[in-house]
This record gives sequence, structure tokens and C-alpha cells, in this order.
Amino acid sequence: MSNLTGERQQSVSQRTHIIDAAIAMFRARDYAGCVLADVAEEAGIPLAEVEQHFPDWDSVVVATIDRWNGDRMFALQSVADEHGAVAFLRATVAGNVEDPALVRLLMATFSAGSRPTHPASEYYRQQYALYYGFLKQSLERDVAAGREHWNMDPARGAEQLLAMSEGLTLQSMLRDFDLVEAYDRATARLRYGWCEPYVAQPEDGIWEL
Repeated sequence: MSNLTGERQQSVSQRTHIIDAAIAMFRARDYAGCVLADVAEEAGIPLAEVEQHFPDWDSVVVATIDRWNGDRMFALQSVADEHGAVAFLRATVAGNVEDPALVRLLMATFSAGSRPTHPASEYYRQQYALYYGFLKQSLERDVAAGREHWNMDPARGAEQLLAMSEGLTLQSMLRDFDLVEAYDRATARLRYGWCEPYVAQPEDGIWEL
């Protein structure tokens, strides 16, 4: 093994250790008020070593979200493949209940992504577009497999599922209710609506069944 290969492996190992520490820190302390020095303390290494890999706060947050959310989405891929988009999002929502601190961090990135001047805005927007695209494709497969009604437009269905699941998750941070039960109720009504044709009312912009 060359020295260069060994150095690269050591660098990857240290980055992994730092992000593991960041995830543990966010779960223990929440993200508000945390700084790079807190990550270094959690990792048990000097701040300078953290800054070699992550020179600023935003780079740590991006790497943390990328790892944590990417890992859980990958783990739930089979749910989407076997049971559909609605079941996939239900499993995601159930996971949100079990990991509230990281979900609060994820929600904070929505605000960052909506701000064009934020250094990570483009990354967050790209990731969200990929997530929307994944749900849309899942719904397309659901229609083809007969899991969802043929009348449902997957593009609109993905919008509605995201709005509903994320809206309920946000509400659950501010109100005390059973998030998974609320998701089940909402998707039951949503899927009922997907079975009916929509008729536009152009004079007032309202759509009715």
C-alpha cells in the first residue's frame, strides 16, 4: 500500500469519525448554539484537525445531513420498491418520531435552501429535487403496479405527499399529537381523492371533486 493510499484512507476514516461525532452531538445538544469547537470536543480531537476536513459550520451540517439522511433513505428503499411511496413516507415519518433532533436539523436546512445567498443553498435544493423525483418515480411505479389509482398524477401526488408529511412533521414539533396516526388519517383521505377526477373552476381558481 502506498503512502498516498494510506493517507487517503486515514483522511476518510477521520472524516467519518468527525461526522459520527457531529451526529451524536446534534442528538445530545441539538443544533442551536453549537459551533465547530463542540464537534471537536465530541470527537475528542483538536479543533484544527476538524477544520482541516470541515473549514466552516455549513460544511459540517451538509456532511451530517448527507450521511444521516442518505443512510436512512437507503435503508428504506426496499419499502418503496415493495409497498409503494405512501408506505415509504410512513416509515420515514415513523423514523422522524424516533430521531427528533436530527429532524429539526433537517428542517433547518429547508430555510437555508430557500435563501439563495446561503453557501449550501444549491446543494440543499438539488437534494430536495432528487427526493421529489424519487417520490414521483415511486408513484409512477405504484400506478403501474395497481397500488395507486390510475387517475392520480404522480407529479402532483408527490407534491401532495411531501406537503402533507413535512407539514405534519413540522406541526408535531410544536404540538403534542401522534404523528404516525395523523399521517395515516391524512393519507387515507388523500388516496381517496386520487381516485376521483378533478374538475377546474377557473372563475375562482378552486378545484372540486
